[in-house]
Amino acid sequence: GYSYVSLTGPKMCFNAAKSWQLGWYDLREETISVQGTRAYVGTLSSIVDDPSQPGSPILIKMDTSSGDDYYMTFNSRTGFNSGTQEGGDNVLIVAAAGEGLSYARSYLQSKLSAGGVYTKENFDGSGQNLTV
Repeated sequence: GYSYVSLTGPKMCFNAAKSWQLGWYDLREETISVQGTRAYVGTLSSIVDDPSQPGSPILIKMDTSSGDDYYMTFNSRTGFNSGTQEGGDNVLIVAAAGEGLSYARSYLQSKLSAGGVYTKENFDGSGQNLTV
């Protein structure tokens, strides 16, 4: 991703795919896949919430058997993320290869405000749609 020259800002966090790779939110992650857990219904906590405290997931990975996986988080524009440049106070969905274990370029798929919907048709070749 893009880096800034200034050491004082803007204050913003990595996207969901990079955060997954870094493992910062391990205690507050959820994985959805065609083969395993097929749905999550509930609250999505903010990227600035304390990952060591109990609560709803901060990151959700929508795992595929091949190719790109999809990662989702709520990009709250507060605290250490107050200077976010894109998608502030939106649910962001990004796609990246590498299973979240190694470097891979990530691509923004959607910015969802309240009530917004994202659909990935024929998710992982299942014949079913993934809907967020």
